[in-house]
Amino acid sequence: MSGSDEGKKYDNGKPDLTDIPLEAMWAMGAAMTYGQKKYGKSNFRNGMAASRQISAALRHIYQHLSGETFDPESGIRHLGHALASLAMVCYTIENYPEHDDRFEKDLAKFEQEKKA
Repeated sequence: MSGSDEGKKYDNGKPDLTDIPLEAMWAMGAAMTYGQKKYGKSNFRNGMAASRQISAALRHIYQHLSGETFDPESGIRHLGHALASLAMVCYTIENYPEHDDRFEKDLAKFEQEKKA
């Protein structure tokens, strides 16, 4: 098939999701599946403070950095839980901007008001 016979796809500038490591996707998927059993399917889609999800990610990252590979409660990699928490906070910030409770966000607003 020559190049002119191929179908068109306008995907320039779009993220190439095929380069996300499979190991990361599996680890995150395992943590998300565990979360579904613990909290209910798609519970995170109900919204919550973004700082709670970031805090959860950081706890798992710190556990990993301390030498503990697997979460004792779930048996799943701490990094998988961290990835899942970060994915959920991305969802939260995009879909519930009112739950984006970063201090820096408030600080920027304060700086803007101070200049006025």
